Amino acid sequence: MIDSFKHKANEAALRKTELEKKSRNIAIVRVCLFIFFICGIIFFANSKMLALIYISIAAFMPTFILLLKFHQRTKAKKSFYHHLENLNQREISRLEHKFNDLDGGTEFINTNHNYSSDLDIFGDKSSLFQLINHTTTIHGRKTLAKWLDNIPSKETITSRQRAIKELCKQEDWCQKFETIGLSLSEKLKNKSKNIKVANIDKLSKWEKLASYIMPISFLLTSLLCFSLDLSFYLVLIPVSILFFTMKKKSMQLADLSKTIEEEHKQLEVYEKLFDEIEKKSFDEEYLNQIKAHFTKDNIKASIAIKQLKNIVYLLNNRANAFFPIFNFIFGLDLHYVSYLNQWNERYAQSIDSWLSKIGEMESLNSLAQNAIANPNQCYPKINDNRYFISSSQLGHPLIASSSRVSNDFQLNGDGKLALITGSNMSGKSTFLRTIGINIAMAYAGGTVCAKAFEVSIMNLFTSMRTNDNLEENTSSFYAELKRIESLINQIKNDQMPTLFMLDEILKGTNSADRHKGAKALILQLHEGNSSGFISTHDLALGELAIDNHYIDNYHFSSDIDNDKLHFDYKIKKGVCESFNASVLMKQIGIKI
Repeated sequence: MIDSFKHKANEAALRKTELEKKSRNIAIVRVCLFIFFICGIIFFANSKMLALIYISIAAFMPTFILLLKFHQRTKAKKSFYHHLENLNQREISRLEHKFNDLDGGTEFINTNHNYSSDLDIFGDKSSLFQLINHTTTIHGRKTLAKWLDNIPSKETITSRQRAIKELCKQEDWCQKFETIGLSLSEKLKNKSKNIKVANIDKLSKWEKLASYIMPISFLLTSLLCFSLDLSFYLVLIPVSILFFTMKKKSMQLADLSKTIEEEHKQLEVYEKLFDEIEKKSFDEEYLNQIKAHFTKDNIKASIAIKQLKNIVYLLNNRANAFFPIFNFIFGLDLHYVSYLNQWNERYAQSIDSWLSKIGEMESLNSLAQNAIANPNQCYPKINDNRYFISSSQLGHPLIASSSRVSNDFQLNGDGKLALITGSNMSGKSTFLRTIGINIAMAYAGGTVCAKAFEVSIMNLFTSMRTNDNLEENTSSFYAELKRIESLINQIKNDQMPTLFMLDEILKGTNSADRHKGAKALILQLHEGNSSGFISTHDLALGELAIDNHYIDNYHFSSDIDNDKLHFDYKIKKGVCESFNASVLMKQIGIKI
């Protein structure tokens, strides 16, 4: 796939270069046309050819405006291909596992979450969010984050899968949709904001009347003053009445204008995103349900947003130096308030739905583009049993394929426990994270890093990274106990089955207490009918499998050759029989 993305990036770069050249040529033509026009006007003025001056102006203005619009369209196309090139370059970086410049969704990190922190779902140092995120709006980011750290129903997952499969067949559209959104990030300096629908007090009957009568009064008064040679101070009467009538509304609009300076640019992008969905034909029900929200009740969301964009454009023009003059004469602020209120009455109740659906479409697009980039991944099956995990060649998606070691594994049945022992650095923790992160992807609706994967709907709970907290005066051992307490409470209070993953259980205490506590916890977790994984260095815990059929022993091992360690990172049945701590200590200079 890297070659495919390189080809797309090169094509986009070539098209961008062509458009840059075209844009420069248009700019030169505009300058030359303007100079030619000025010279012509001067010549005709000196020659007293008044008719030719009028003809020149009449010919120049539309020509110059057409050139300006053509130039703007050319620059917009150039920007599009610039973003398309960058998009494909980022895909190459993802496949090469270079995540440094990719958004990690760090604002969604929650150390108290059941699993997201332990499984590197979010973060700016190699996270799942960096790998799959193709969202460009705040709504897309929030939706994708929600999908990655929540447990949906089987129906929701399968519906997402079908939608993603359809989008995978339309790679060019997926990239186009993202590229449109990327211009939003650029225009707003990578801070996609939420669209704000302002609430301005409605016009009173007098304000509505004044917005039409006072401008007419001004024109009539001006005409009378001119024709009857009256004092032009009379025109100040309708102007003053209009000024005091709209003073309150003008102050409200002034405050509003300060907050919507960038809204026009943002709305322009949303208009294009909405339009892309509206004119696209889909087969899958979920995609059509999303589309239906943008064409509900014969209202096209793109047209509605375009109208709001035009209103915001008018409000932004209040900063023009000549605006106060025209405002006091024609009562523009009153008309702007009327436009805004009319828009709110018709569309405001729909905007949250539109933005929510944009978030869903962006999330589906993210998962689809991840599937496109990784064709060897599979769509997981959702099992109806309470506890079921079955995988073939399961690997960690954040490890490069050249270094990734895949494993086959199966765990099913209430109260089952996979007890994993192993030497240091042999792969125990990575294996737990491999299962966990792929389950998170499966629940989001995406593909997983495996040849085949089947899993039931379970609450996922991990305890892997427990650190001390100086502010709360909490040791790492007590932090782990608090984490385990949360697990026990969840099992007691939640009807949904819980799949737990406990790494290096009770590692912060002495061997005797650790063995005693771990043994008691294993029994308690089994009595709660929960299933899961526990990794440990306590080999004596492996003896529990002799009298307890619900415990299966697994291990990771290492080999030592000429005082050098070798790992195969393959999970095997049974208790670990090889250890490497002494070798590691020797390697750092401890004399043993």
